[in-house]
Amino acid sequence: MFGHDRYHTSQYDFEPKDEPVVSVDDGDNAGSLPKAFVLHQNYPNPFSPASSSIPRPQTLTEIRYELSAPAEVRLRIFNLLGVEVRTLIATTKPAGWHNAPWDGRDEKGKALPSGVYFYRLEVEPQGKRALQVILTRKLVLLY
Repeated sequence: MFGHDRYHTSQYDFEPKDEPVVSVDDGDNAGSLPKAFVLHQNYPNPFSPASSSIPRPQTLTEIRYELSAPAEVRLRIFNLLGVEVRTLIATTKPAGWHNAPWDGRDEKGKALPSGVYFYRLEVEPQGKRALQVILTRKLVLLY
């Protein structure tokens, strides 16, 4: 008889305060653009790419970034000494969310050794008064 009301209170017009509130996001922000230039931490970090000496499935790390406006973008990988080992992106990109995979190899396709590396996003927004944005993060390559 009272199975629909766990506190049996409907007959007294009483609503308990501890009832959970459930809501659904209507997705109004689904079509919106990022509000800033953002460089996210790569995933997975640390990552272990496949190598010829150790048979395992190919693993890539994803580097995600956000652009609030169309821009000239350069995404480069550096070793601990500051030497550039790979350029992942060097082109104009539209505003929005983007990602770039990296397989742990240099420009020549040679597997890099385990260690700490840095990835650097350089963004030059299109426009007369736009300033260049440079963002850097650390990643770990582990065999």
